Amino acid sequence: MPFFERGIQPGVLREDGTMDFQERDLLKPVGANELVARLEPPVPGVPGTRVDGTSLAPEPPREAGVTLGPGVRLESNGDVVAVKPGVVLFTGGNALDVVDHHTHEGDVDLRSGNLEMEGSLVINGNITRGFAVRASGDVDVRGSLDGGSVEAGGNVTVRGGPSEGTAASSQADGDLAVTRAERVTLTSGGLLRIEEAVGSKLVAERIQILRVLRGGAATAELGIVAVEVGTPHLGTETDLVAAEPLLRPLASARHALDAAKTRRTAVRRAGSSRGGASRNKGGKLGRADAARTRTELELKAERVQRRRELEEIAAIQVTDVLHAGSRLQIGAGTMLVEAPLRAVRFCLDPETREIKMESSHR
Repeated sequence: MPFFERGIQPGVLREDGTMDFQERDLLKPVGANELVARLEPPVPGVPGTRVDGTSLAPEPPREAGVTLGPGVRLESNGDVVAVKPGVVLFTGGNALDVVDHHTHEGDVDLRSGNLEMEGSLVINGNITRGFAVRASGDVDVRGSLDGGSVEAGGNVTVRGGPSEGTAASSQADGDLAVTRAERVTLTSGGLLRIEEAVGSKLVAERIQILRVLRGGAATAELGIVAVEVGTPHLGTETDLVAAEPLLRPLASARHALDAAKTRRTAVRRAGSSRGGASRNKGGKLGRADAARTRTELELKAERVQRRRELEEIAAIQVTDVLHAGSRLQIGAGTMLVEAPLRAVRFCLDPETREIKMESSHR
């Protein structure tokens, strides 16, 4: 008896009665020690009678022929539980396992629905517009972000052609590597490495642009290194920002997975416990609001302190050409580039609190 829906689903029923066709549960995510299935003991059959009136004896009952993989264990009561977080692998109806690495063949689209899992995920295709991939580990996209999004608790690599679309985004708690991006939001808790970005928003601890950044903005905690920034002709604004503290956790892939699991559970229970308006008012709610306010003030103070620390070490370096019209910000210092500059490095002068420039060699 499996404790998951077999196969891909037509969609998920929302609480308002409509269908979400992007959630198709192609992957069956489970956590460690979570119940996956239950092996029921065989039950003897009941004797029958043939049409001629003679007795028909049932065949002896047989144990369920299910092969269990190393990712699950069988409890004494017949429960099959996950040994580790991952997704359920149910092959041919007689082989059951939980794996923490999965390869999805093809695009992430309406045929597959959104994909989410505990562990690492390989996508042998594109992530199309409106669809999302979430994993607690690494995500390797062999195609591009064609308007879709990816969130990972580890590293993200997008190997395919141009990733584009205002809805496209990638968030990684670890490093993030992308070939080319146009009108895409990319966020990394480590090194964001990209060959070319056009009109995109880049946010990371460190940013490395191997070719050119045209338009959009690049914001880093520790620093930015780029070959070429801006456009030869004025009109396209390009912003470079350093010494800006990151908001962590970045991708929050774990939170997204937990939220998705909670959503599925809530949908299953919808209808069984309607009504019952919230009674969390008065003193409890007031105390919760006060605690939240204190937390926000503490976070704000931490960011101010972190920014001061970053101002002493953050830098922006352009190894080839920095075009006129580009704007720089390092902590409290700002600068508008009025003429093309070559092989330059910028940091914040601790005494004047202004950006200072020095020559840099490749």
